[in-house]
Amino acid sequence: MSSNELTPTQRMAQQVADVQSFDPGLGSYNFKDLGAVVKFSEVMCKAGEMLPQHLQNKPALCMAVTMRATHWGFDPFALAMETYQAKSGGPIGYQAKVFTAALKNAGVKLRYRYEGKITILDKPVKSAKGNQIAARTATGDRKCIAYAEVDGDVLEFETMTLDQITIKNSPLWHNDPDSQLAYAAGRGWARRYRSDVIMGAYSADEVEDMKPMRDVTPEPKQDGFAAMARNARQQAAPTEDVTPEEDPNTLDGEILPADEEAAPVEQESQEGGGTPERSFEYDEGATAFGQDKGASDCPYEDDPQRTDWLAGWNDAYNEADQEGGEE
Repeated sequence: MSSNELTPTQRMAQQVADVQSFDPGLGSYNFKDLGAVVKFSEVMCKAGEMLPQHLQNKPALCMAVTMRATHWGFDPFALAMETYQAKSGGPIGYQAKVFTAALKNAGVKLRYRYEGKITILDKPVKSAKGNQIAARTATGDRKCIAYAEVDGDVLEFETMTLDQITIKNSPLWHNDPDSQLAYAAGRGWARRYRSDVIMGAYSADEVEDMKPMRDVTPEPKQDGFAAMARNARQQAAPTEDVTPEEDPNTLDGEILPADEEAAPVEQESQEGGGTPERSFEYDEGATAFGQDKGASDCPYEDDPQRTDWLAGWNDAYNEADQEGGEE
């Protein structure tokens, strides 16, 4: 067979060392090791229109899909075309038919039966944003039961009814509801009885409904002894009548010695709004707490020594309180 007679998938496989197509008809690949998968993914991501937009020029994502394809026994390119990404940077999901095909390759033959009825209404279906999903509405108490015999036992998974399923963004839920119910039943059966096959993969419907992760990092504290010590040092720092525009040896407005290069600015810790500079008074306050002394035992009356001592005592107190809570 000449190179002109090969399919695009076969030509792609021939370009990668250590990758042999042992079943050209199905597009299956026998990867020698992880390095072969990496090389294949680097070529795969350059396939252009042979891949969905969210996989193009992204070797790491192509590698993840290829590893899934290897686990499920699929052609990586065929599986890639069944992936779905609702939003840029969001998780990758798979069309529901992928899960039933993976079960079949794992030796599980699912069967289906239906209960309930479907009523078709001449009423367009719209999304929450007001966009039309389908020209008609499929409603009713129709449900699907997927079942298979495993080790002599019949294992079943029953879907919710058509009306109970709230996430129906695909127009097929209204144009071909029986197929969609079967996909949902097959996916549910796999999750319940053969989770080793699915291994945490998401369906397209699931990633569509996923909300972006919320940043729960606490805001830096603007009060307390640590903030008092930091503010006291800033107020006590000497200033010169020189601006950054007048003196090239500056960093964010801070005057630097002319013979020294600007050092990188260190980010303050997110906890407690940053750790104050360790002064003698700060260490003395921390030691005082360890000796069971209270904040009222501070020997200093003037800033910044007093605030530094209290900052050390306060940080030692918080650290001890956190350790006590963990126990």
